[in-house]
Amino acid sequence: MLNFFIGIAVSILFLWLAFRKVDIPILISSFQTVRPLFVGIAVLIQIGSYLIIAWRWQKILKPVEEIDYSFVYHTTVIGFMSNSLLPARLGELIKTFLLGESQGISKSSVLATVFLERMFDLVVILFFFLVLKLFYPLPGILEKVGRISIVLIILVLLFIILVRYKPGFFEFIINKFPLGFAKKLQGWFYAFREGLSLIHSGKGISLIFLQTVFLWGYLSTVLWVLFYGFGLHLPFYACLVLLVAITFGVMIPSSPGFVGTYHFFCSEVLTLFGISKEVSLSYAVVSHIVIFFPVVILGLLSLSRLNLSFRQIISFRKH
Repeated sequence: MLNFFIGIAVSILFLWLAFRKVDIPILISSFQTVRPLFVGIAVLIQIGSYLIIAWRWQKILKPVEEIDYSFVYHTTVIGFMSNSLLPARLGELIKTFLLGESQGISKSSVLATVFLERMFDLVVILFFFLVLKLFYPLPGILEKVGRISIVLIILVLLFIILVRYKPGFFEFIINKFPLGFAKKLQGWFYAFREGLSLIHSGKGISLIFLQTVFLWGYLSTVLWVLFYGFGLHLPFYACLVLLVAITFGVMIPSSPGFVGTYHFFCSEVLTLFGISKEVSLSYAVVSHIVIFFPVVILGLLSLSRLNLSFRQIISFRKH
């Protein structure tokens, strides 16, 4: 509960930062210039992204268990819907429990595959960040978040290497606990380690990396199409700068749906390209809607397809 209120406070802070010094009448008029056709196209592209995300997760899961694509897809969109509606990225745990419980797979193994998903996402986003940094001056706050992310990814890589190749390091720590609890921890640890099996395959790593590059390139087209929806004629690399900024921004703990952090980082970056504060903020609001509402609808449809209710998936977090 404390995390929830902290997230709300963070969102309020970033909303204030985003809306300060904005001329509200001009902001409202900028919404009226948006061309619905391009918004509709962006929504369709965004919907298609979940097909790619599910395809990638299925490949990451393959060393653990062969799972039907349609079920992976439904679980994926339910997870994203939950991230949009619940605090603390609970969607990651919900989709882990849902897939593990329904397929009879260790939830620790499934959680490890989700961990790898985020790992690949972070690696590719940092790759974009470093390339863009060579050619374009990025905002100071984005530079700071980028440096923190580089440290984070190094620590995560070290953790993965230790889990896969030096399990004795963790066994030493686990054995310090009381015997009964230590046995449970050991079971969870080795199940989690099994979920990281993909990293034994150079071909598997290369495939997932290429899928991730394709995924994030695909996602950038959503932002690019919305540029035209607002009559903005910006170079395509502006989409990548914006995508990196938004991704780093939503890593900051905030309210469900990343309200505030998304809007601040999105509008701040657009102003660097000479776009007015009002148009930048209206773009942030519309792009957030394009990302937020389709996945909520898709998630509800997937819940119906799996004969589940939202109340049931909320109860998963208690496990």
